[in-house]
Order: sequence, then C-alpha cells, then structure tokens
Amino acid sequence: MSQGEKICVHCGKSCAGQARVKDSSGSYAHTACAERRKGAASKSSASSAPSGDAGSMAAILSDLDEKDMIGGEHSCQGCGYPMDEQAIVCLHCGFNRDTGREYKTRVGKDPSKKRPASDSKMAGVIDDVASLGMRPVYPLIGALIGGAIGAAIWAGLAYSTGYEFRWTAIAVGALCGFGARMGGEAQTTGGGMIAGLLAACMAILSIGAGKYVALNMIFERDFGGNPFDVGTANVYDLSENDVLANMTFELCKQKIDAGEDIAWNDLTLPIQIAEWPDDYPESFQDEVYDRWTDMSDAEQLRFRRDISDIYGLNSYRDVDVDWAMQVLADEMVIELSDIGESIDWPDPHLYNQAAIWPADYPDEIITQVRNEWDQLSENERSERRYSAVDAHNELAEELSSMSGEFTLNVVIESFKHPFQIMFAIFAVGTAFWIGQNDS
Repeated sequence: MSQGEKICVHCGKSCAGQARVKDSSGSYAHTACAERRKGAASKSSASSAPSGDAGSMAAILSDLDEKDMIGGEHSCQGCGYPMDEQAIVCLHCGFNRDTGREYKTRVGKDPSKKRPASDSKMAGVIDDVASLGMRPVYPLIGALIGGAIGAAIWAGLAYSTGYEFRWTAIAVGALCGFGARMGGEAQTTGGGMIAGLLAACMAILSIGAGKYVALNMIFERDFGGNPFDVGTANVYDLSENDVLANMTFELCKQKIDAGEDIAWNDLTLPIQIAEWPDDYPESFQDEVYDRWTDMSDAEQLRFRRDISDIYGLNSYRDVDVDWAMQVLADEMVIELSDIGESIDWPDPHLYNQAAIWPADYPDEIITQVRNEWDQLSENERSERRYSAVDAHNELAEELSSMSGEFTLNVVIESFKHPFQIMFAIFAVGTAFWIGQNDS
C-alpha cells in the first residue's frame, strides 16, 4: 500500500474517486459501507457492546459531519472533494474558489527520452568541445598536403630559373588554405578560425621549406652537395697527399704557436675565411669605415648593386651594409698585397686555416714535410694516417653542423627583404581567408 492511500476500513478497498467519509483520526470509509454498517448497528441488541469494526464505524459516524462528506457544504466545486471552510485552493484538483479556475500542474519528462529544446544548442557546443581534440588534425593534414605542393612549386621554379618569383607566395598560401578547408570543413573547426590559423602558419613554413629545398638542390648541382658538408672518412679513404696536407697543417700550427713567421705565398689567404668585422684588425676596421662613409649615397648604392650583379641577386636590397663593408675590406687587403704589404691579423692561424695543399704553402714547408714523411717507418706512417683521419672527421663534424645552419640562415635572411615581407603577408592573409571561410 502506498503512503497516503485512502482505504475503506470496512471493505478494505480504495476510496479514491468515490463518495467517502473520514473521522477525526484520519480513517476513511465508503459512504455506502458506512451507511450499511450504521443500519446494522442500529438493529443489534442494545445490551451488545460494540467491538471491532462496528466500534470503529460507530466512532466514525459519531464524528461525521456534513462538511466531511464529498459533495458537502464546503466541498470543492470542481471535484466535490471536502475542503476546509477557509481554504481557497482545492488540494485535490487545484480549483480556486476566488477565480473559479483550476490550476494545472506539469509532470516532468524523462530527460533520457527527449532533450529539452532549450538545451539543444548548449549540448551541441559541449559535444563540439569534447571532440575538439581531434578535429584540428584534419585541417592540419589538408594544410600539410597543400603546403607540400606549394613548397615543391617554389623550389622547382627557384631551381630551374635561378630566381624567386615572390608572387608564388600567394599561390602557396592559397594551396594551404584550400587544403585546410577541404581537410576539416569550417563547421568542424570552431567556425573555421582554427583552419585559417593552421593554414596561415603552414604558408610561412611551406615558403621557407621551398627556399631550403631549392638551396640544397642548387648546392647539389653546382658543388655536388652542400659546400660545408665534406663527409666523414676512414683510413682507406685518405690518400698520401691527404696525409701530407694534414702533416703540413700541423707543422705550420706549431711554428705559428712558437711565434715564427711563415712566408706565405698569398698574403690575401685570410680573407677567404675571415668574417667582418671581428677577424680584422681594429685599425683596419676604422679605415674601412672611413672609406665607406666618405662615399656618397649614390656611390654606396652603386657599390651594393655591383655586388648584387656579381652574385646574381635580384636587387641591391639583397646586399646589406655589413656585406658591402666586408667586400670593401677584402678589396683593401688585395690592394695592400699588390704592393707587398700585409695587415697584422689578430689571428695568425687564418693563413693556415685558409691554405690549400700544396699550392698555398711555402716551398721550404713542403720540402720539410716530404722529408719527414720519407723518414717514417710503416708503423709511424700508419699512425699518421689515423691521425689525419681523426682530424678530417673532426673538421667534417664541425662543418656538418655549419651546413644546415648556413642554409637555414640564408632562408631566414631572405625573409627580411621588404618585398619578401610584403608577399609573405599576402600569403598568410590568403591562407587564412580561404582556410576559415565557411561560405
């Protein structure tokens, strides 16, 4: 039996929705059952004491009042349920005596059966956020594919023509944008914003990749590989001349460390590896600065343009002031060497580091090394070979680290050109606009 159910004390059946009476203790009885029980009680012997259900019914009937009867004086006009005289709203059906209207109550629905319409948008947002972790992967893959195609086009044009067509940057940006858009679709990436940003970033990376690949292709064509990448060697890779070159380098290094002067054949050797301005004497730097500032703006511009033409560059803007001053300094070193004068280099080892065996070494050094080699035993020659291999591989590792760094620096420097910056901005804007556009 559920709590609050109205059960007749006579027949044991529910009184809900039927004419019923209630006593002061809260017990219920069908009106018909109560009437029958009342008639039976009046026929019983006056000397018989009421007990059991009869006693209970007698108590109910004694407390029974018209107001407790369904349809009584104060009962609800809507359902006939007994109401208190002062009550306004029927607790059974919600009828209001003052307004004459019945209040309706809503029954909650099972949320598992149907989501409220007001929550549908929020639910969609929650679902999007929950799955956002994987969604950027698809536009990223699309942008990668588009960027790879764009980088290949850039590298191919630069390699085949020797020039960078900067308008190609816009095409690269468009390919990245279309790739990101096709890979993810705007509705899966936060309204297209994520796709646009991914495409914009990929556009810059693709242009840089195209430049990097083009440079390495040109190195491979012109030098057989990156000029800094000499590769490692073993003892069988080095010839006798290679070993003699190493011995000569070590001999000159010992002489220079000991303070001896070496009569180098070419006084301009250091400029092949010297970097401006650190490797040049300070007094020489001052002289170079003075010569540069004495030039008019037109002369400086012409000087930079000449350098640009020598190296096959697009514009004098590709030659910065430091590069121009480096060239001017080297020209001054050549002028001094032509009249038999040399400069006092801060690092005297520059000659030795730039010299090539045997042409750049003095004859007396070459003769000394060959005599030393002839006097070595086989075991000593083997030791010299291994020493030369170690020196070669040590230099190879150092140059190998410089190889990628050099190419990367060239790529980075190329982005500093004003026109390159402008077209890079166009590329980024194009990639973002196409990538995020959901129309």
